[in-house]
Amino acid sequence: KQWYQRRVRGEMSRDGESGEEGSLVALIDMDCFYVQVFVRSQPELKGKPIAVLQYSNAIDGGSSAIAVSYEARALGVKRGMRKKEIKEISGEVVCVVMPNHRDKADLSMFRSASSEVMAILAEHATIFERASIDEAYIDITANVKKMIGLPINKDKLWRTYIAGSTAGT
Repeated sequence: KQWYQRRVRGEMSRDGESGEEGSLVALIDMDCFYVQVFVRSQPELKGKPIAVLQYSNAIDGGSSAIAVSYEARALGVKRGMRKKEIKEISGEVVCVVMPNHRDKADLSMFRSASSEVMAILAEHATIFERASIDEAYIDITANVKKMIGLPINKDKLWRTYIAGSTAGT
């Protein structure tokens, strides 16, 4: 079992022993991660509608988008669309292609950026678990307890999923 699944069910305390309940675990999912990494390396792209494509020379209308900026989303571009569809929707969408090495996506630029962000997240969590290149689970129980106290009134968290709670549903 993953630690975060066990913690939210009250099967594991901070030190790994069973018993502590009420842990607060946050899922951090970095939206538009690949787009943001491209923008960081190419600042001239900032504010432009961007679609990140997996491959440049795919057949049947081109490669599909694996990430889409908010500006491109506003024009109707969606993740999974092929380059041909994207350009039909709007010619102003900038299509950038994942770097390749030996016919495989070269993720080194993205892994490096992810490591930077994950290091910052890990500094602010008692327990931290990376779930993917752009997702992590962090235990924020101690931080919340220190900042606003526990227990939290679950009825005030109507937009928050709390495992085992019927509040906000």
